[in-house]
Amino acid sequence: GCDFVSETVNVRVNPLPAQPNITPEKPTTFCQGDNTVLRASEAFSYTWSNGERSRSIDIRTPGRYSLTVTDQNGCTSPRSAEAVVVVNPLPQTPTVTANGPTTFCADQSVTLTSTPENTYAWNSGQASRSVTINQSGSYSVRTRNEFNCLSA
Repeated sequence: GCDFVSETVNVRVNPLPAQPNITPEKPTTFCQGDNTVLRASEAFSYTWSNGERSRSIDIRTPGRYSLTVTDQNGCTSPRSAEAVVVVNPLPQTPTVTANGPTTFCADQSVTLTSTPENTYAWNSGQASRSVTINQSGSYSVRTRNEFNCLSA
């Protein structure tokens, strides 16, 4: 019937870091070949869903990105909300066809036609699928698709 009392044990529970926030520095929907940068709120260390470990990450591929942060006590936060990144495709490089010879006399012309796409931007400033040319020069066109992405 003897009672013994142990030594006092102090227990300290460290709070978890706050759920981090992700702030895109550029739009998260962009055309292939571009990028966005995702930045985390301030923390001691970072672990992104793609394995990156820095405060901000350069993203060039589509996906869902999230992160957790760890504080100086080794405590890990709840996972952040996801940042969804969409990468839209570029249109195919357009092909230009001529309706006749590209060498002709000054009183003639040639019509150049691009492959079909949503919009057109000729180096001559015109914006239609076909352009009629009556002056010497080099002519090229870039097209935009339904995502407003510009071709080569």
